[in-house]
Amino acid sequence: MKISIGSKQYTFTGVATPANIAGQIAAQESGINPDKISQKLSHVVFGAAYRKHDEIGDSHFKDGVLSLDAHPFERLLGLVNTGSTNPSVVLVPPPPVVVRDKSTKSLVAPPSVPSDILAAIPLIESQTPEVLKPGSINKAALEAHPVFQHSIAPLLSKLRFTTFELTTTDRDTKLETGAYFNPKSNCVVLDQNQPMPVILDNLIFELCNAKFKNEFESISSAFDQGSISVSDYGNAYAATEFKTQMAYTSILQELKQQGFELPKGAQKALAWIEKTDPSFASTKDTAKLLTSFMTLPHNVHAEARDVASLPSPEMYAFQALEKIGGQKLFDLIETKVGKGVLPASFSGWARHNFPMKSVSYKRAKAYEEVILKASQTLHGQSAALTELSKLQLSSSLSEYAALRAGPSVMPAYHR
Repeated sequence: MKISIGSKQYTFTGVATPANIAGQIAAQESGINPDKISQKLSHVVFGAAYRKHDEIGDSHFKDGVLSLDAHPFERLLGLVNTGSTNPSVVLVPPPPVVVRDKSTKSLVAPPSVPSDILAAIPLIESQTPEVLKPGSINKAALEAHPVFQHSIAPLLSKLRFTTFELTTTDRDTKLETGAYFNPKSNCVVLDQNQPMPVILDNLIFELCNAKFKNEFESISSAFDQGSISVSDYGNAYAATEFKTQMAYTSILQELKQQGFELPKGAQKALAWIEKTDPSFASTKDTAKLLTSFMTLPHNVHAEARDVASLPSPEMYAFQALEKIGGQKLFDLIETKVGKGVLPASFSGWARHNFPMKSVSYKRAKAYEEVILKASQTLHGQSAALTELSKLQLSSSLSEYAALRAGPSVMPAYHR
């Protein structure tokens, strides 16, 4: 395919989205920022800079040509004024518009909302111009909704390069919860088979998650590098999740103050604040709310074997341990006690006998057993034992790990 903007001409392949076109222009021009080009293309074509992953549909073309004013691109592309008032972007007709799965592996698993505090919230269904059946909802319908215009559009304008897309669970199996934020692509992925009010609610919450993307990634990176313990990781991740919840609840409060009718789910979220700290409305002190969030079960209705039955810090710690491997755990131990301190036989035992991904629920228990065996092996070395003690699990997480995996996971260790 070819694209011509003023005096510049380029070729590109693939789907005609602003992001794809911009990326290939940047590859042909040194020193060009693809994000700025895609943002400008999105704004010119769709009127919204965040729609860089939307396909430019047939309706934008006339005889295979998309006519755009070159003026917005002059500084970005160094265009020379040719005197033409209507230079065009020449493209062959793009493929039909289809909903595709653009999901990629998430760097940070999106934290879920405590269901005892924040239920699925059908926001302002009565104000929708028409009630759309699940599956028929598209971006145009979503953006026309009063809640989108009042709360979501302003939020998107502040979240640079963050966008959203609609798909189905058939195309994206990670949509079991109805929505998630993918920090790698800066995209909120939504299940279009949900009712409109639920999609709006999910989008608001996941955009609040996106606000704290850098914090979530920094916490995960610190744990991966071994600079913080799994306990510190759980506490830090839960504290940042609390910020997401408060940002989300703040939007609900504003919607209520502006006269939008909130259903029982949203009222329950606001009632939690009132019940936990009646003075919050005047003091804005989140101390009591944070204490409640960090100490109560993530979901008070969860069954004992459900990870959500743990307090939020322990729940996130367990989820982190489900992703850890034997080599990573051994490296973590060596950062604490020093390289070469543990015998080679211990290294082989810890790395090769650690549970596989297929039984990741056993990894928290295995983690605990490896730390204990390392402490027994280094008995008498006080400095090393002090460092290893920092890696121990909390009592509630230890009990849960045994409940899920059984009393023992690792085989006997022999030197």
